[in-house]
Order: sequence, then structure tokens, then C-alpha cells
Amino acid sequence: MAITRPSAAQVRDLAASLFMTMSPEEAAAYRALMDASFDAYDVIDALPDYIPAVRYPRTSG
Repeated sequence: MAITRPSAAQVRDLAASLFMTMSPEEAAAYRALMDASFDAYDVIDALPDYIPAVRYPRTSG
């Protein structure tokens, strides 16, 4: 499941919630910098889950 990328407006809203000011150009630039991290996460998320085979029966004890 891919991460939903925030818009530049959402980045500005988040900055405002942290009492920071950010111009629309700064928000767009920051948003562009986030793409590499999101793309890396998408690659990891697309990997198959490795679940080893159970060698011994599992009981509730």
C-alpha cells in the first residue's frame, strides 16, 4: 500500500500547525524533496513478506 503523497498545501498546513511559516514555493520544494523518501518506501513496501515455514507445531501451551 503506497503512501499518499501530501500536496504542497498540506505541507504548508502542517508547517502552520507547528507555528512555522512557509511560502508556497518553499512548500513545493520541500514536497519535491520528500519524493525520494516516498519512492524508497514504495520499493520496500512492494517486497514480498518473508514468513518462514513452521518447523515445529505451535501449541497454546
